[in-house]
Amino acid sequence: ASYTNGVTKNIAQLAVAKFENNEGLYKAGNNMFKESRNSGSANIGSPGAGGRGKVFSKSVEASTTDIASEFVNLIQMQRAFQANARTLTSSDELMQEILNMKRG
Repeated sequence: ASYTNGVTKNIAQLAVAKFENNEGLYKAGNNMFKESRNSGSANIGSPGAGGRGKVFSKSVEASTTDIASEFVNLIQMQRAFQANARTLTSSDELMQEILNMKRG
């Protein structure tokens, strides 16, 4: 906690749970999950200890992905790759023709 007189004091610690099978967690919605029989019991402890993830303050959540925009990016990159591959093929064909003209 930060007080108006400038004093900062730790008053609590956030606990983090670890599961044997993260894929077995029940999806409760809104980025929330619940323990299930498939996930195993929660092993609760300090962040960063015992293989648990770390917690950073004032960080923007980066774990979620916008699938639609990433799919659009993938298609754009694939088209750029194909265009570059065609350019290289054309360049190779042109170089082969130049070599054939020089020989003949």
